[in-house]
This record gives sequence, structure tokens and C-alpha cells, in this order.
Amino acid sequence: MKILITGISGFIGRYVGEYLVGHGHSVYGTSRRPEDEKIRSWWVKDVYLFRLGEPFDQGMLAGKDAVIHLAHDFRAGRREENVAGTLSIARAAEACGIKQQVFVSSYSARSDAVSEYGQTKFAIEMAIREVNGIVVRPGLVIGPGGIFGRIVDLVRSMPILPLIGGGRGEVPVIGIQDLARAMSAIIGSRDRKKEEFNLFYREMVSLKDLLEKVKCATSRRTIMLPVPATLVMLILYAAKKMMLQLPVSEDNVKGFMINQKRVYDSNLDELLSDVTGIDRALEMMVNA
Repeated sequence: MKILITGISGFIGRYVGEYLVGHGHSVYGTSRRPEDEKIRSWWVKDVYLFRLGEPFDQGMLAGKDAVIHLAHDFRAGRREENVAGTLSIARAAEACGIKQQVFVSSYSARSDAVSEYGQTKFAIEMAIREVNGIVVRPGLVIGPGGIFGRIVDLVRSMPILPLIGGGRGEVPVIGIQDLARAMSAIIGSRDRKKEEFNLFYREMVSLKDLLEKVKCATSRRTIMLPVPATLVMLILYAAKKMMLQLPVSEDNVKGFMINQKRVYDSNLDELLSDVTGIDRALEMMVNA
């Protein structure tokens, strides 16, 4: 199959794209910076310029069999651009006769989402159904990038790490390898009855236990200090006012806190007969 991945230069896009190529597919991508060296690799057939909310060359859809929607503008206040931009390329893909469209959403996406990110992803979910797209909601993705990559960097660099809200809630997680395998299975499936997949391990883990696993995997002695979520939010708010760049934002914390409860059931075992699991996914990341 010829598969177009929007936002291919991102953490998930790169891993999923390379996995698909390794399993016989031809992969194309879009990027806001097609000259980006991270995506000038042997496995990418071509890279097209695409910015959410802006006009694009519909020729990039010609001859493609599937589209995986990963492009997202993470800047605050970009909800409308994200929704309209994703839907515009989805409608153009449908008009070109592309039957397979997969939108990578988030566990944060739901009607009662408190973070802008979760609200935006939920709005796109509702819109993508207009073109019969499949919605995929991964948990926190274990791998060298994204929010989890930033968590690992904090554990490696900070002697004392604030544990937001005590870290007692449950967190859904999935290794990047298993996410790539599951995405490949979805793309290759002929079953069009399934409209959404929630992809994370059935074993959910508390933030505290997850950080302990990261400490063990990285051989760090970081001390975790329980801190009320309201205090963390005040610190992040003050940092934003002073225009300080921090590895996490208020929106990250809002989404993370509300995600610490089970709201979706995992469908991962419908796609994979075996999974890597949390400990092995962490080991593979550290040794990569």
C-alpha cells in the first residue's frame, strides 16, 4: 500500500512510518519543514509541505491508498486551525477515493476534556467520522520522544522530581513498538465495521510506579517529592507569565491529571496476540 502520514517528522510518525516500510508498504509524509533532516531517510518516498489550516497541493494524495493523520499544531489557541486543517485534508482524501483514513487521537479526547489538547482531539474525532475515518486513541506512549521522553529527561537530569498529586491515579501506557504494530494491523485490515481503537496495555500503572520503573531502567536515584497539583499549576502559570520555557505546560498537567482514571477499555488485544509490556518497552527505550 501507498500510505501518506501527515506530521511524519514527529515522534510517532517516524516510528510508525519506518515500521510500515519494514512490512512492505510505501510511505510518504507531510511536514511543515520538508527539508528537515530527521525525515530525509531511506524509508520515506517523498515529503510534501503541509501546514494545518493552510492551502495544500492535493496532488500529494494522488495514488495513495491510506492516510494516517498525525499532524497537530501544539501552540495554545490553535483549536480551530487543527480541526479545520485535519478535516480539509481528510475530505480531499475522500474525494480522491482513498478508503483508509486513520486519525491518531488521544486518551485525553472526550466530551468532558479539561485540556485544550483533549478538547481539540475530541472535536477532530467528531469531524473525522464525516469521512468514515478510524479513530485511534493511544495511551501515554513509551519511547524516546513526546511527553514520555520529556519525563525520562527529567528523571535523568533532576535530583528531586515533583510528583504531581502524589501520583496515585492510573495511567494508560503503550510502547511505541506495540503502537506501530497495532497501526499496521489497522491499516492492513479489511474490516470496516470498527470505527475506533483504544490502544494501551490492559495493565494500567500509577504515575508513581511508572516513575519508579523509569528510575530503575535508567539507574537513577531521583527523589520523588509529592506536590499538590494546584501548586504545580501555579508554578507553571507564573513561568508562562515570565515567558520561561519549561518541559511541561499547564495544559500537559491538566490532561495528565484527568487521564489518571479509566474511561476507555483497551482494544489492543484485538490487534495483537502478544505485547511487549511496560517493563520491556522501557528496557528497549533505554537501550536504543
